[in-house]
Amino acid sequence: MHHVLTDFGLGKNTGIDLPQESAGIVPSKAWKQSNKHQPWYGGDTVITAIGQGSLLSTPVQLAKATSILANRGFYYYPHILKSTTDFQKQEHNLIFQKNNIEQHQLKNYEIIDRSMRDAMQRGTGY
Repeated sequence: MHHVLTDFGLGKNTGIDLPQESAGIVPSKAWKQSNKHQPWYGGDTVITAIGQGSLLSTPVQLAKATSILANRGFYYYPHILKSTTDFQKQEHNLIFQKNNIEQHQLKNYEIIDRSMRDAMQRGTGY
C-alpha cells in the first residue's frame, strides 16, 4: 500500500510553486517501527487505507491523487501560475508539464472510479 500511495503523490512534495510545501506522511512498517517503536498491525493497514491513523496529506496532494485517478495515470504538476512571460525576449511560456505514474492495471482505475461514484450517488456522500 505504501508504494501505491507514494505513486499517487502522497508522502512527498507535489512540486507546486509555493514555498515550504509539506511532504506529509505515508506510514509503512519501517516508518512505524522507527517513529513509534511499535510493530505494524493489521489494523494499521485498515486505518491507513481509509485515510486515518498516521497518514498525513495536504489538500494539494489529494487533488493531485484525484487527478491521477481521473486521468488513468497521467497528471500535470500543480502550479499557481498558468504561464510566465519574458517581456525582453517577448516569450510566453506555459508552465504545464505532463507526467505519468507507474502503470497500474486499467481495471483497477475502473473499480476505484465506480466505487467513488457509488459513494457519492448511493453511499455516505449521498
